[in-house]
Amino acid sequence: MAVEDQRLIADAQNEELSTGGWRRASGPLVLGLLGSNLLLLCLVLWLGIAPLLSASLDGPKDQDLMLPLHSEFRREQRNLFDVNLFDEPDEPYEDYPTLNGVVKTTCVIDAVQAATYLGKAVVNIYRAEICPDGEPLGCTAPVAHAITSILWLTAFLTSASSTCAASIKQGGSCAAAIMRDLATAGSTIYGFDEDCYLTHPRETSWRVYQRWYQHLLPEPGERRLRSTRGAQNLTAYRAKSAEIAAKLRNLTAPSAGGRAMLPNVLFDAESKGLPRDLVSKLQKVRAVDAKHNYNTERNFALANCVFDSVAATTWMMRALLSIEEASRNCPDPKACTVDVLYVLGSFSYAAQTLSLAFVDCPKRGKREALCGADIADVVGSMAIFVASTLQAAEFCDATFRAPTGPIRGGLRSAAAAA
Repeated sequence: MAVEDQRLIADAQNEELSTGGWRRASGPLVLGLLGSNLLLLCLVLWLGIAPLLSASLDGPKDQDLMLPLHSEFRREQRNLFDVNLFDEPDEPYEDYPTLNGVVKTTCVIDAVQAATYLGKAVVNIYRAEICPDGEPLGCTAPVAHAITSILWLTAFLTSASSTCAASIKQGGSCAAAIMRDLATAGSTIYGFDEDCYLTHPRETSWRVYQRWYQHLLPEPGERRLRSTRGAQNLTAYRAKSAEIAAKLRNLTAPSAGGRAMLPNVLFDAESKGLPRDLVSKLQKVRAVDAKHNYNTERNFALANCVFDSVAATTWMMRALLSIEEASRNCPDPKACTVDVLYVLGSFSYAAQTLSLAFVDCPKRGKREALCGADIADVVGSMAIFVASTLQAAEFCDATFRAPTGPIRGGLRSAAAAA
């Protein structure tokens, strides 16, 4: 037995050494991602400020005296926007049938994504309630996903207040850009070690849902935030549960994976004075309860599978709309950059949700897909964070500095003059 224990200890040490280098390498990776994010933001800001500085050296022009997103800008000179296609707060969408169709499509996408992320928030709240917290990360993943889903829900609702209205609402667009910034801050960088390097594959195996009978093998230190539910006969045994659990822990030995095995627990328990029938009932109750819990978790996983698939479709539709806008705006460096960033961010979020679908849809989820979801989430968050920051600056500035007098020029007056 001593030789076996030494072998297990040596295997555990070798596993720790083999994964230690990856854990140390993850720190520079995260810092590099954050640094590239700041560098990208500085580059986009420089592209936006440089034309203004060069124009100011030549003396003020008429359009330099106008506010950003003001109706006196000609449409081909419009500044930053999402896929709303309108900058003027008093220009009805219906005056332009082609563009109005795109705006209404965006309205539908906003509504569908709001409902989708509401469902994802409910699923992640449930997972945060039942997740095991014996490992170092605890319940960080589902809690963070729930908060991020709620932020995206708010962002899509505020965006819909503008895209579903008769004309653009600069206040709603300002709030939507701010909420997008907050939502993109909920990146899953914290999951890189566990998902990509598999530094704690056994302790974090709960993140991919397994067959129900695999829940019968207890893990050291595992507990759930919610008390066990299901069988009514659990009440009779609950008073002795602590004593039974303590004796069972003393009778079991850790395996190579750190899991507690029960090779001959009934015989050992009876020999130590623990009633055999009581232990047998305990195992039956655990089996019934584990099956019941698995069925509930599986139903939530299937619901999240649907939400992931719908979210991937809507993000791809946003990417296509942003590609169309990039073709219109690329003569303007700043507006073109924002559209390109939205294309990159939308495709990245589509890849993230598709990866999560490979985790939630099968009965045995693909653990490797979580790594792809983490990487895609970071790329998409970087891109949309920068674009939304620039949009927030433009829309919020126009919201708080909007003139109260009559608006001159614009498409409506130009059409009337014609």
